[in-house]
Amino acid sequence: MSTFNPTAWVQSFISVGGTIMLSADGVRVGYAPENEAATEAVKSIGRDPGNWNAVKSALGAFVGETEA
Repeated sequence: MSTFNPTAWVQSFISVGGTIMLSADGVRVGYAPENEAATEAVKSIGRDPGNWNAVKSALGAFVGETEA
């Protein structure tokens, strides 16, 4: 089992046309339903809150937030 890399996931998701935003209650992702690569990227994380919190922290680093 590989270790989840949130920074690589964010970069990969954006590169296939996905959008990601920080919100007060977490992370919001957007992508077209027909975008199979983005759909698979979101499925790869699943509903694991630890992975989504890691994505939120990685995004915080990208935008200069000290506490994501």
